[in-house]
Amino acid sequence: SRLVWWEWDLQAQQLMTHTGGQSIFGYAGSVVPHTSDEWRNLIHPEDLERVKQSLESCLGGEVARWECQHRFLTRDGQWRWVVNKGKIAARDSSGRPSRMLGTTQDVHERCLAEQELRKLNLAIERSPVMVMMTDLEGRIEYVNQQFTDVTGYAAGEVIGQNPRILKSERQVPSFYQELWQTLERGEVWTGHFFNQRGI
Repeated sequence: SRLVWWEWDLQAQQLMTHTGGQSIFGYAGSVVPHTSDEWRNLIHPEDLERVKQSLESCLGGEVARWECQHRFLTRDGQWRWVVNKGKIAARDSSGRPSRMLGTTQDVHERCLAEQELRKLNLAIERSPVMVMMTDLEGRIEYVNQQFTDVTGYAAGEVIGQNPRILKSERQVPSFYQELWQTLERGEVWTGHFFNQRGI
């Protein structure tokens, strides 16, 4: 399982984690007690201040539910990305939070995939090659910076448009017909365009 349920006694500073996901941290047993300090030591030092601030926002009543993504130390010494979610479940006689309930979910693979996607997006955006993406109907969905530099069109001017706005008189209609037929078959088209530049 990728989920751990937890219960935090704020007065005793005791945190109990329940099976349903102990395996994501590498701890055995159906219920594992921790002191708040022990639990805090398992949060990555670079994330700790952000975790504390988000938790204090919930305990202070600024937000109704606590949610925070951070790195967590597993029993085998690995840092894994998790999302903690929780809410105040009880208050003492003076109205101060006394108990929180929540979950810790392992989202490590998703975070790594998102990081790779961000790198890919950055590489495409900064590519020296002009990149344009369309939907199946041929409407432009994305252009990179090199596209705007080469064509003279701003991204906002071409998103939703058909690439024919770039069409010049220097290529015959059969050229474009062959291009689209190739793409519709799911094949890769390579060639050179003589396009019309935006003003």
